[in-house]
Amino acid sequence: MDFHRSDEQAMLGDGARRFLEEQCSTDQVRAVMDSDAGYDPDLWRAMADQGWTAMHIPEAYGGAGFSFAETAILLREMGRSLAPVPYLSSVVLAAEAIMRAGSDEQKGRWLPGIASGDLIATLAVAEPDGGWDEADVATAAEPAGDGYTLTGTKAFVTDADAAGLV
Repeated sequence: MDFHRSDEQAMLGDGARRFLEEQCSTDQVRAVMDSDAGYDPDLWRAMADQGWTAMHIPEAYGGAGFSFAETAILLREMGRSLAPVPYLSSVVLAAEAIMRAGSDEQKGRWLPGIASGDLIATLAVAEPDGGWDEADVATAAEPAGDGYTLTGTKAFVTDADAAGLV
């Protein structure tokens, strides 16, 4: 397997680094950390406008249709700058769960919003006792109207305070 970046991937990484150097200074990161917002909505919108939130989501659902390798390049640069945005929870964890396990209706309903950056989503997996094992799941979903009602508790839900979809 070839792990070298293509010229296009190198340009993506270089462009992302420059963008984040301009848009995500250490002072800005600290200001977000000291705020109640939990993330930087302006930076999130700017990333969405760059197409980052659509990167590996299929074109059929409003995404750009790239591979996860391009998303990983963006994640690396976001980590380098400590970008205070819900990218991992929304574009990676939640979108991947929907793409892999969601119905066609769920994909059509949720992925376009994640791809556009208009919907922040997250994935709730861990049980309060720290369990990740399928046998330990105590949370349940019961049909209710147009959706479901969840009962139970989840722990360590990244970006839950910013998410419109859990």
